[in-house]
Amino acid sequence: MKIKIGILSILMLTLFGLSNEKILDSERYECTIKATKKVYSIGETPQIAVSITNNSGEDVYLIGSLDASEVKWRSPYCYYKIDKPKNVPSPMVGRCGNMNSLRVGDFKLVKPGESFNPYQSTKGYSFFGSYEIQRKENFKSPGTYKITFHYSTKSTKLDNYLGDGEENTKLKKLFSKVPNIELKSNTIEIEIKE
Repeated sequence: MKIKIGILSILMLTLFGLSNEKILDSERYECTIKATKKVYSIGETPQIAVSITNNSGEDVYLIGSLDASEVKWRSPYCYYKIDKPKNVPSPMVGRCGNMNSLRVGDFKLVKPGESFNPYQSTKGYSFFGSYEIQRKENFKSPGTYKITFHYSTKSTKLDNYLGDGEENTKLKKLFSKVPNIELKSNTIEIEIKE
């Protein structure tokens, strides 16, 4: 009987107590994007502001776009989906396999009601911008483009955020305050004209 209870206890802990999973909490956050204008000329790239608003009622930390976040090699995922008027592929661009280390400065405190831009640049510190939005090749055909932004801290493993760095006590403490969210912004439309 004791063996059965022991096995059942281990099974219960494995299923419920020892999993390092956070509950997905996206409903308490809002993600919006806005372009500086609606019409661009061929050769221009859109300037887009991203805003993630904390409606949770709690102080949280969010991590900005890191080296390789856009290509989903590491978390958080920060990327745009661009629907083009013509399905003309852009040339492939390679990148090195190195990724900058996660730093304490990559965590930004976002209080209830405040907003966060994962591409922000402040006080000599900046996150990685979106290469896909800055590529002129993505906006070379006249027509209407539909753009949506995605942000995800769904991974609950600090290793998936570290890049080429190593974990330490400060990073672990800050990471424990990062909500588990998967957000999709509103979709905006811009026009490219000749």
